[in-house]
Parts: sequence; C-alpha cells; structure tokens
Amino acid sequence: MFKTRNLTSFRLVILGLISLFALSIAACAPRAEPEVVEEPMEEVVEVMEEVAPLVVSDDTHVVSAGESLWSISGLTSIYNDSFRWPLIYGHNKDIEDADLIHPGQELSIPRDLVRADIDAAVAHAKNRGAWAIGVIEESDLQYRANSM
Repeated sequence: MFKTRNLTSFRLVILGLISLFALSIAACAPRAEPEVVEEPMEEVVEVMEEVAPLVVSDDTHVVSAGESLWSISGLTSIYNDSFRWPLIYGHNKDIEDADLIHPGQELSIPRDLVRADIDAAVAHAKNRGAWAIGVIEESDLQYRANSM
C-alpha cells in the first residue's frame, strides 16, 4: 500500500513537471508583432472633427434630486465627461447660477457641437473658481456670453 501511494505521488509530480515544462516553452515562443498600419486620413479626420458636428440633435434631461451640471454631463447618455458641463450651462439660458439647478428642471442638451465648443467648455470647467451656491461666477457669465 505504501509503495502504491509513492508511485501515484511520483506520477503526479512527473505530470506536473511535464505541464510546467510545456507552459514554459509556450511562454518563450516568439510572438508575431501586430502590424501597425498608418492611416493617411488622420489629418482629414482631425479637420472634420473641428468642423463637423459630433452628433446632430438636441436632447432633454429632467433634473433629479442631487444632480448637478457636473454629474449630468458625466452621464454616459449625455457626454460621459463631467468637464463638459459648461456646454449645458451655456445652452440653457434659464440657468442663472451654474451651481444651482432644481429637480424637475428640464435641460436642453446640445449635441451639434464642434471640437472648438468642447475644448472651450472643458477649459472653462478646469479653470473656473470653486463651486459656490448663490454666487454667480463672473467667469461663467463670460463663458456664456462667448459660447454658442
């Protein structure tokens, strides 16, 4: 009985070593490098992004309790980028304070945007002052005057 267990253990050790050896050979095998294809159209696409709308239509979003322009623009169904909140603020002239929106308020979500609009909105969001409810930021008013 003792010899049978040792023989079984020995076989398992040998099988393990063979498996390990096979895996190490497979890991060392040369891999084909993916072929890099340079697209000659890159420059054309960049120019088109600056001129052509990313999406053509307006959506609406009804504000829920606890939402902000930041959280709304971060939604996948909106822009999937919280830094794009100034686009919504600039488009909805009825929003007086970008820091204060209300549940039930219906916001128009602009979709016919060019790259320059998006870049200006993100730059404003990144350089704007701190959020302060009840205080209308002068930079927000300037952004709105220069937007859309």
